[in-house]
Amino acid sequence: MPAGSVKQVKSKRELKAFLRLPWSIYRRDPYWVPPLRRAAAQQFDPARNVFFEHADMRLFLAWRNCRPVGRIAAIVNHLHNSYHQDSRGFWGFFECENNPDTAEQLLNGAGDWLRKQGMTEMQGPFNPSINSECGFLTEGFDSLPALLMPYNKPYYPHLMEEAGHQKAKDLLAYDAKTEDFLGNEKVRNRLTRLAKVIRKRHPDIRVRSLNKKNLQTDVLTLGRLFNNARENNWAFVPSTEAELREMARELHRILDPELVLVAEVKGEIAGCMFALPDVNPLLRKIARNPFSLAWISLLTGRLKVK
Repeated sequence: MPAGSVKQVKSKRELKAFLRLPWSIYRRDPYWVPPLRRAAAQQFDPARNVFFEHADMRLFLAWRNCRPVGRIAAIVNHLHNSYHQDSRGFWGFFECENNPDTAEQLLNGAGDWLRKQGMTEMQGPFNPSINSECGFLTEGFDSLPALLMPYNKPYYPHLMEEAGHQKAKDLLAYDAKTEDFLGNEKVRNRLTRLAKVIRKRHPDIRVRSLNKKNLQTDVLTLGRLFNNARENNWAFVPSTEAELREMARELHRILDPELVLVAEVKGEIAGCMFALPDVNPLLRKIARNPFSLAWISLLTGRLKVK
């Protein structure tokens, strides 16, 4: 295979190389959390990923001396284009050596395919959509990423700029320590007083934890709530019922019902606060030792996460 070439993934062998590439990119990175291999493969399988019900995707690998050195996915999200009435293509699942030429070749390869599908612009990274992991990390490379948060090499944003891409949006994440507010007696008392006032003014509001037995039903209702609440957000695309059901199945094993608070008004769900145990430290243990007992904890859902 010619040095410095970009080729569309078409064979099982090439798909395997695409899936394994991050392990070589992050080989000595102490903060990278490897994905579960089976879950990573499912993301790109149209038979097992409901995202493909409204999207098309092609995968590309950059090769040098018969060795993969970069990857990218080109994505046409028909649901996005229908909702926003545009012809925007997307790219995602980007991984690359620290080489501007390789990055530019990957972006050009994805862009050429998107152009043939009628797309007039491209944006990324979306892995594979705004409702999944998206964006590049630009600060905070000195700590373990939380669940569902992106992590990448610090040089990735620079590679994009070198290739002529410009930042579209700042995506912010906040790190809140429980001791900073719950450990403060004044803050805790203020929250208690506010809660009492709200209960008195709005006696029809009831707050409950999620019922795992009704998880599928509640997730669909909460999904519709999230869609309504976020419809004016940047790059918003509504989650489909199939995607919500799939999310419920994926989260079932790690979900702690006590961390999902649902607000009802006269019996109708009107609000929600959704939190998940951060299983990334556990995933790192599994990646280091496939025979670790952490597998049992993850599969049974009996997690001991701080």
